Amino acid sequence: MLEISTFGGFSVRVDGKPLKGMGSNKAEALLVYLMLERRQHTRSELATLLWPESTEQHAAASLRVLLTILRKNLGDYLEISRDSAGIKPHASAYLDVNDLEEKLAGGEIEQALHLYQGDFLQGFQVQNSIEFEHWLQLQQER
Repeated sequence: MLEISTFGGFSVRVDGKPLKGMGSNKAEALLVYLMLERRQHTRSELATLLWPESTEQHAAASLRVLLTILRKNLGDYLEISRDSAGIKPHASAYLDVNDLEEKLAGGEIEQALHLYQGDFLQGFQVQNSIEFEHWLQLQQER
């Protein structure tokens, strides 16, 4: 099972073990984005999200590298095609944000408060990615 914690920072566990070696904040940012925005995204959309000021070719090449890293570490949970990428629809994956929202919607306030360990992706930054930073700010406000 893939478990992602985003409150108060960022961590990833696979089958209960911490995942190390993704190598970049942009790979982690892409993973969180795909988990929270649970649908297939075009490669062009993802490249623009993370490299908005780069040329289309440079952004596409950089995205290929990140997708290779994610596939290597989390291939069982990802659906990556030539044109798009996303989390597999029926992947066994947990995201603390979704759990918190479900608990709040169900009136389980105490359990929701227990999940909250700090702001969403507190202290997390992605260089030269204005689009992602804007998305991050919206999620933090939400």
